[in-house]
Amino acid sequence: MSISISKYAKAVRSAIFMVAGLTAFLLSSCSLVYTDQEDCDFGLHLRFKYDYNMSFGDAFASQVSRVSVYVFDEDGKFVTCQTEEGPALAQEGYRMKLELPDGKYRLICWGGRYDDSFTHHKLTDDCEPSVELLEALMLRDADNEVKCLDGCPLNSLFWGDLKDIEVNSKSIQEETLSLMKLTNQIKINLINGEGEELGLDSFDLYMHGDNGRICADDASLLEDDKVKFHPYHKAERPAISTKATREGITAEFSCPRIMKDDDVLRLHAIDKTTGEDVLDFPVAKVLATYAPSAFETADGLIHFLDPQEYLDRADLYNLTFVLQDGDWISVDIQVLSWNMRIQNVDL
Repeated sequence: MSISISKYAKAVRSAIFMVAGLTAFLLSSCSLVYTDQEDCDFGLHLRFKYDYNMSFGDAFASQVSRVSVYVFDEDGKFVTCQTEEGPALAQEGYRMKLELPDGKYRLICWGGRYDDSFTHHKLTDDCEPSVELLEALMLRDADNEVKCLDGCPLNSLFWGDLKDIEVNSKSIQEETLSLMKLTNQIKINLINGEGEELGLDSFDLYMHGDNGRICADDASLLEDDKVKFHPYHKAERPAISTKATREGITAEFSCPRIMKDDDVLRLHAIDKTTGEDVLDFPVAKVLATYAPSAFETADGLIHFLDPQEYLDRADLYNLTFVLQDGDWISVDIQVLSWNMRIQNVDL
């Protein structure tokens, strides 16, 4: 049996139309190709995570209230910036969608409501952002002093970096950007070892440091002026003995990232009666030197830490100094459940 050319051509055309129609249907029905996706949401979906802390758990939803993601191409040229803030970040499964052309990218994120404490030092309305211009500068007054008079610490600042991300605009892609917290709180307790009363006006307590300028490229510290940190909160400690009506005083400080080899960041206590500096304590070096090498988390797992990782994960320190005869005789350092005491050490 023979088939005419015209009938054969019609059969071929019909087959082509059927294949084309089936292809269009498949492309329009993403559920047949991609699971758990709606409306063919092609593009880069960015998940954020903040588990670089001493609990080793993801605290992004509870601690980070805003993220600004700066996108650079593989040549380092600025592409776009996208910001999200508010309740959306706390929702389970939150993702930031970035619609980018095909290519390779680097994403740098500043997170937190840091505007009252930090600024992008070199960014202006008439300049194009670059990685070098994204440095964060801690705000200070004309005398290079930080005074948090409202009783609150520095606004939290988070940083993250994601390099060499290959983007295919016709696919659904998810990446995770991990954040690190760059602000710390340090609580100082000052006790008179002889049991005598210490009032709030007994000492001028402050910290000096040059850690107020942070590089966006790797969160390292850039050269900065020495800044004087005043406590954002001071209070008298209740007495636990009958020898004094007050046991001592407490002062709370806030400062940016602490580096293990920083010999500039120091705590001072000036005796207002004698004018003597009775502490001059190297905060960064002591915390790094006596940092725990291993830490057990709530789930029972042991994590081994080098000193810098410990300083980057921890963001709240409690230090108690015992003073006697115008000098300190011991210091107690507490971070979460970990506690360490230094006795009669020359610092």
